[in-house]
Amino acid sequence: MIVIVATYRRVVTDVALATTDIEGMWGEQMIKGYRQDAVWKLVDDSTATAKGGKVQHYSISNGLLYATARGGEKCLYILKGQAMNGETLRDLAISEIHNKDHHSAPRNFQYATEYLFWPEMRKSF
Repeated sequence: MIVIVATYRRVVTDVALATTDIEGMWGEQMIKGYRQDAVWKLVDDSTATAKGGKVQHYSISNGLLYATARGGEKCLYILKGQAMNGETLRDLAISEIHNKDHHSAPRNFQYATEYLFWPEMRKSF
């Protein structure tokens, strides 16, 4: 049991670091991309984020868009757009998480959903 808990903590830490890397490496590119994103435009409209609004579970912090998960965690919203070498930002995020600890797709999905969000995320894994 102690080994499982220690492994989980290490993986969660690795995923948190991957998210921080994503925010740092692609933050500027994501902020530019958000300006074209329909969800970001809705969130930028304060009436849509008010309680009961269409996108009340989203927020913008330091120019980056976050979705609030069921547990109240803020998950970085990853755009669909292109990043580099023909890969999407979502593909790069998945690679970044996988490269941190080399788990299976279902386990990577589980960890990713604690820090990242995009519509129909499960299909990407």
